[in-house]
Amino acid sequence: MKFAPLCVCAGLAALTAAPIGAGKAIAGDDDVTRHERAEIREAIRDIGCRTKGMDIDKKSNGTFEVEDVRCPDGEEYEFLFTSSFELIGGKRD
Repeated sequence: MKFAPLCVCAGLAALTAAPIGAGKAIAGDDDVTRHERAEIREAIRDIGCRTKGMDIDKKSNGTFEVEDVRCPDGEEYEFLFTSSFELIGGKRD
């Protein structure tokens, strides 16, 4: 599903107020499977952001913390995804 850029910016503004959940990192990027990485890339692209250079950490609770994501407003963000790749939080990096 693609979102209009105007909606994405409004959504990103709302997410900057949402807290990033704390969770102990297991081993970061090394524990993220190819399938998980592809699902996260798709979710990030669906909100109109770029995935080049992103860093994914898999947390012990199954969530994914994704850093260094560049979005249409030119800013970098950190996002939190559930284990089923749903966006649940974010903040400006």
